[in-house]
Amino acid sequence: MTYTVKARETLKKHQLLRRLVSKLNRTLVEDPRRARIRAEVLGLPPVGESADNSYSTHMLVCSRDVEMAVCTAKVADLAFGTQQNWVFHDDGSLTELEVRALQNQLPSCVVVTREEADMRAEEELREFPKILDYRRNQVMAL
Repeated sequence: MTYTVKARETLKKHQLLRRLVSKLNRTLVEDPRRARIRAEVLGLPPVGESADNSYSTHMLVCSRDVEMAVCTAKVADLAFGTQQNWVFHDDGSLTELEVRALQNQLPSCVVVTREEADMRAEEELREFPKILDYRRNQVMAL
């Protein structure tokens, strides 16, 4: 059995070309399409009041992803046919303007700031120092 090995330079050129085409597609096609979809969803009114207050749906949000968080919440509300009891947890990067944007788009949502969450965690988990240490060092543990 015979194997053919391509020259390293050919592979590099091929990989570079593939990455360039992918980047152009993302920039010229995908990003504008996603921006149009986001604008459409952000323009939708809230679904209405939640029918069930026995549970809440939580989402960790960073400043970079506020629009996508709102889109996700609105699409989920539409899919369920009722507004969920949304609780957004700030990872520490949200500005006051972004908090207001979340509350304007989803009027009954609750936004828990990082400071509020940290204070509550310190109080309630003081007997569990390893969990607190883990929470302090892992953003997904918030």
